[in-house]
Amino acid sequence: MAGQQVNWQEIAPPLLLMVAMLLMFWFIVIKPAKRRQQRHVQLIDSIKEGDQVVTVGGIYGKILKVREESVDLEVAPNLKLKLDRRALRRRQDEKDEL
Repeated sequence: MAGQQVNWQEIAPPLLLMVAMLLMFWFIVIKPAKRRQQRHVQLIDSIKEGDQVVTVGGIYGKILKVREESVDLEVAPNLKLKLDRRALRRRQDEKDEL
């Protein structure tokens, strides 16, 4: 075993195929997911009172109060919901990018 030579002509094609598949997986799955996560964190950090938002459940409303972990959302006159900030999906004027 110690004296055997590696035949690179047999090993190279499957190895290159595996590298190509990993790169495709990175650009198709991982990179877009990270980008979406970054946009969501930016939304959560930049949300302010008066913003018109949509929640992950599809509820439209206006931010009344922003707290550290939650927001008060007005969904109809005199109807207020308290939501976790992470439940916000996007501002109403932004395009949804899922």
